[in-house]
Amino acid sequence: MSNDRYEKIRDTTLTPKQREAIYEAWIAALRSGRYKQGRRRLEHDGEFCCLGVLCHVLHQRPELGIEMNRFVTPDGTAVYSTPTSPGNQSRMPYSSMVELGLWATMPSAAPRVVESVLMDLNDVDGASFAEIAQFIEGSVMPLLRTKGILPPAQQEAPENSDNQGDTKMVSYPNDSKPHIEWGHVDGPLLICRDGTPHWLTRAERLWLRLGLTTIEQLDAKHNREPQRG
Repeated sequence: MSNDRYEKIRDTTLTPKQREAIYEAWIAALRSGRYKQGRRRLEHDGEFCCLGVLCHVLHQRPELGIEMNRFVTPDGTAVYSTPTSPGNQSRMPYSSMVELGLWATMPSAAPRVVESVLMDLNDVDGASFAEIAQFIEGSVMPLLRTKGILPPAQQEAPENSDNQGDTKMVSYPNDSKPHIEWGHVDGPLLICRDGTPHWLTRAERLWLRLGLTTIEQLDAKHNREPQRG
């Protein structure tokens, strides 16, 4: 689905840094424990879906740059809207989704927009807010950085190498490939190409099943060697 058809309904044009601040506030809220998780609706009777948490954060913090209005119906369902996008009980306003890159397409075997993936994680797959926050931080935000929606990631300073001579690294063949030991007695175990072991989290197992990540991507995240060309 192209973003172009929705460009005309954007309320604001935030800077990448402003959008990043919104994502950071959203992730913090998902991890805060202050929100009770619900399904199918943004907010109902004190329960929220993951996108409902985002709407609530934007409503409570207008300084983040998006004017998010909130109306509660007699049955306790909150409807969120913006000046150009009408309210909806189950989906956040289109203008905000476009502004924040939630219409960007996630690369997978069956490409889908970010909003659709997040809805399924929350409503169908039963991922917790903590797992969804991890997915947003580890997969959604890096994708949006490549598209210029968020600013480029800051490069970490290299570690002090004064004592590198005291450390002996095990060398693995250049053609080593990562693999997963699904039948391990303690649960699925990723063996990275440099030999680093990593127990797959529930979220990572879910992402693999949905085609939202690959063994190679997990290896790049968890192995301890510099990436080879």
